[in-house]
Amino acid sequence: MKKIITVFSLLALTLASDSLSQVSARSAIAQAQRAVREQITNQEGGRGGTVSFNRDAQSEARTNSVMRVSGTGVFSNNNNSRNNNSRNNELRTREFTYEALVNNRSRNRNYSNVSEIRYDWRGGWSGNNGDYGNNRESVYCASDDGRRHTCAINANGGNVRLLNQKSRAACVEGRTWGYTRASIWVDRGCSADFEINGGRGNGNFGRGNNGNNGDDRGDNRSSGRSSGRPNGRVSYSGPIMNRHSDKALDVTEQGLQDGANIQQWSYADQPNQNWEVIDLGNNEIAILSRHSGKALTVQGGRDNNGANIIQRSWNDTPQQRWRMEQTGGDYYKIVSVDNGKCLDVTEQGKQNGANIQLWDYANQPNQQWKFKR
Repeated sequence: MKKIITVFSLLALTLASDSLSQVSARSAIAQAQRAVREQITNQEGGRGGTVSFNRDAQSEARTNSVMRVSGTGVFSNNNNSRNNNSRNNELRTREFTYEALVNNRSRNRNYSNVSEIRYDWRGGWSGNNGDYGNNRESVYCASDDGRRHTCAINANGGNVRLLNQKSRAACVEGRTWGYTRASIWVDRGCSADFEINGGRGNGNFGRGNNGNNGDDRGDNRSSGRSSGRPNGRVSYSGPIMNRHSDKALDVTEQGLQDGANIQQWSYADQPNQNWEVIDLGNNEIAILSRHSGKALTVQGGRDNNGANIIQRSWNDTPQQRWRMEQTGGDYYKIVSVDNGKCLDVTEQGKQNGANIQLWDYANQPNQQWKFKR
């Protein structure tokens, strides 16, 4: 009889724990979305702006009290103050991805328990406003950390102009921002929306053919398997194993969507743990998930130590190009063509779920990878 009571007690505790976890996740998502909505409306300004979220929010426990929330949404604006044109009263929308950290042990009305709030635009504005046709698109480029960053574009004989400054730091052409035919650069804290007049081109950004902006925030707005694929031969297909942990590069929760996070996990021969390495020439490669068809990508085009790694639809940007450099034996470092930093397991973790990031190479085993089981 005592054994039966014990079993039922354990079952009740398990069910209660699961229920509390679900409530905690829902609460974290709600808090994160409120904070993201507030930040977008404050930074974008203008009347008539609304923020809505898609039903794809995900929560991931970082510690016992901190959860990472991520997902996608749509910003709609009926009154755009960027241009003095009566047509700007027409409804325009712009998709975005977002993420934030929520500390469930610290709650107040000002959402100060929500930190590291960020959102990234996914392509330009859509709608029937004629000012955004005719080979004109907009792209957001930011120097959030005060350092120089580049965002790939295709000006194709056209020009670039500052559309809307977002930062407190001044954006001055030639000093804190500028552009070439292939990219916009920003520096010293300048963050802004820029308008690209594509000149003779077809309005596409970067070198891709999906019609979206060429930094890794631009995607094909697909939540399923990617149809874009780099040209080149497959030089390897299988797992990518970390030397330090003997765990595999893994797409979190077998995600198919753009922005799904990359982690390490014990290898179980699952599709989200197997990768295709595609030879792009010039000793450069693309690394595509066999599960989603999406490419290993530096999130947000960032080049700082700790920059996050995600999967993203292929659009042939430097943030999706890599080099394999042998470190000894069967192991290689995987180096970003964009900034020279390498794939690294956060804090030399050996546990399942340890995050994958960029870091300066220091000849450490958590920075070395084997392209076979």
